[in-house]
Amino acid sequence: MFYKDALIIHGITGYKVSNNKLGFPIKVLGKVLKVVSSLNMSYVLVYELNDIVIYEYPFNSYTFYLDY
Repeated sequence: MFYKDALIIHGITGYKVSNNKLGFPIKVLGKVLKVVSSLNMSYVLVYELNDIVIYEYPFNSYTFYLDY
């Protein structure tokens, strides 16, 4: 994750941001996605170019947490 996305995930999970990037072990991806989903934040997860998962919420709270 990069830039604004990294800051949001850092704010809600506490994972460290370094050089405007955030990374975490793949084994905690499910935990991070549960947190993001529980906050009604839309997201796009790209495993590979042919394997893309999109979750969209009618009332996306991304900008709320970005401002927060």
